[in-house]
This record gives sequence, C-alpha cells and structure tokens, in this order.
Amino acid sequence: LTTSSQRIEMSARKQRNDIALKRTARQLTSYRAALVAISSIEKCLKVSENVDHYVRLNIQMIRLQAACMEAESNFFIAFQELDQQTKCYIVMQLIDRDGDGRVNLRELARAFHKMDRTKPYAKSVEDANSAIEKADKDQDGMLNIEEFESFMDGFVVALKCSFDELCFLLIQWLAFNQTGEDIIREALRDNNVIDINETKLSEYEDEILETRIALLFQSLDFDGSGKVRFIDLVERIYDISKTVDESTRNLLFAVDDAKNRKLNYTDFTTLLLNIAAVTPEYVQFDAVADAM
Repeated sequence: LTTSSQRIEMSARKQRNDIALKRTARQLTSYRAALVAISSIEKCLKVSENVDHYVRLNIQMIRLQAACMEAESNFFIAFQELDQQTKCYIVMQLIDRDGDGRVNLRELARAFHKMDRTKPYAKSVEDANSAIEKADKDQDGMLNIEEFESFMDGFVVALKCSFDELCFLLIQWLAFNQTGEDIIREALRDNNVIDINETKLSEYEDEILETRIALLFQSLDFDGSGKVRFIDLVERIYDISKTVDESTRNLLFAVDDAKNRKLNYTDFTTLLLNIAAVTPEYVQFDAVADAM
C-alpha cells in the first residue's frame, strides 16, 4: 500500500512531468516557427534591393538563428525532466505523422530515411519492415506505444547506448535537423485534404513560408501546447465572417487526424492551404491572415 507521503510525491512528480511536457511542445513550436521565418528571409535575400535592405535582413536572420538555438537548448533541458515513458511518447509522436497513435511502415521508413539519406529509400523501407516484424506483437503491421517502447529497447541494444542518448539522437535527426522548407513541404505533401495542382502548390508554398503563418499559429496556441483548439479557431473564423458554415466545419474535422478537436502545426497549415485553395482570387492571402 502506498503511504500518504508517497502519493503526494507521485502527484508532484506527475505535475512536474506534465509541465516539462508542455515546455517541450512550446519550444519545438518556437523552433519550427523561427526556422520557417529563416527560410522566408533567405528567399528575400536573393532579391534584396540594396545594401541597407540586405544588412537588415541578415540581422533579422541572425536573431532568428539565435532563437532556434535557444529553443532547441530549452527543449532538451525540459526533456531531461521527463520520465522514460513520456520521452518515448515524444519520439513516437515525431514519427507518427498521421497522429493515430501508431507507427506504420511508411512512417517508420521515412524516419529511417531522414536518419541516413545516403541509403536508397527502398533500403529504409526494408529496414522499417524488419523492425516492425520484430516488435509487432499483435501482428497488425503497426507499432502501438507498448510495441514502440520494445522497438526503442532493441535500438538501445543495437547501438550500445543509453535510452536517453538514443532519444537525443532520434530527436536531433527527426526534429532539429530540418530546414523551414522541409517542414512546410512535409505538410504540403502529407496533409492536403483536397487536390491542389503543382502550380498552386508552388504559389501557396511561398505564402506558407512567410512568418505570418507561424505567428498566426502561435497567436492561437493560447496554452503553449503546440496545438490550436477547435473552439478558439472557430471563434476567430466567426469574428471574420460572422458565420461558420457546414463546409468549414467539415474541413476542420477532415484535417483533425488525431480526432481530438485540436490542430497541430501541420494540421493548421493544411487547413490554411485548403482555405486558400477555395478562396476567390480577389481575396488576398495577407488580408485573410491579418484578419485572423
């Protein structure tokens, strides 16, 4: 039986863990937002009008690079405070692209390919299939959280490292070894709900790479959880249009892959892409973003 003091300690430990988990989510969101902004500035530098403009852009970029480094550092400081199960959950979330709580062959193959781009993608698929076969106890072809923990344990043995060292390596590869364009292109490729042709994709990619998308996401992420709640987004849409029609509601539910009425960064990007795709040409993207 647990004593009163043990229950208090368990409760305090859980509270500390929950706080640290929110901090990691907030720092990862900040990192990605700064990275997307850097990509936008890099494009502007190529068409800089004069020396003054070029210098000002470079100063902005240096500040954003410093913000990226600070966010990455703060992420790992908070990450160290988490228990092992939560650390494993965070790594799994980075691989679980569709947010269904399971890692499938395609998701694991893409993660493997990110870790070693020198290997052919077919080899990554082969390695991912082998890993799933070893850890997939219920034989459904995917890894749930318990099976993913077993997969991680096998990885620790294979690499002859500690669990924390493995988590550090995986998170570095999966979360902090990207460019802003990588983040956006993944969102464009994986999460489009409607069919957008290649011409529109290139047009919207330029828009998405602007800082306002990242800033818009942060402005709606009121609790710093790295997710935007339906209710907050619907209220903002209603403020603009004075209505929330059925198509908007259907679109919200369609992009909510995790079915928890919250949108992560890629879900949010997808939503904006689809809104942009069906918005009349005379309505400028900047106007919609400013209104939100």
